[in-house]
Amino acid sequence: MKHIKYTFVSLSACLCIAGAVAGPTAGSKIFQMRLVAEGPEAPQSGSLEKITVTKTNSANGRIYQETFYLQKAVLLDEHDLKDTKVTMNSLSHQPEIEFELRTAGQKRFAKVTRQNIGKRLAIVIDGQVCSAPVIRSEITGGKGQITGSFTPQEARELSDKINAASKK
Repeated sequence: MKHIKYTFVSLSACLCIAGAVAGPTAGSKIFQMRLVAEGPEAPQSGSLEKITVTKTNSANGRIYQETFYLQKAVLLDEHDLKDTKVTMNSLSHQPEIEFELRTAGQKRFAKVTRQNIGKRLAIVIDGQVCSAPVIRSEITGGKGQITGSFTPQEARELSDKINAASKK
């Protein structure tokens, strides 16, 4: 069986700053993974939700916005995620977030990744897009990484936020 580990890769700089820097808030956290549509003109646009995220570039401090059109269907939620942790990539020496899924979510995630290679999969916590990495290949075995231009602090904050949302 082929085990693919380094396949869940972010297109651009970390999208987690807006949501993760705020830190945990009181009350229930909702974790979801949802597909990002090409744009508002995508088929069945009534099934899309528009979310605009204001982000700060950690390298230069510039603030900018990115708009996502998310499919409303939730592919995975907090019940599917087991744990995340921050590690350092041995080749790039960049921080990344390793995640592990519970048994119930492993098959669904493999199917989602197999059917959506090249598309973005949004990590949504409390209605905020924290990251939207590109699916590079099918991810089997229930483990993968979220990589991007994270600082160690940003990676820790996103990992902590995901873990807090999944520990229900």
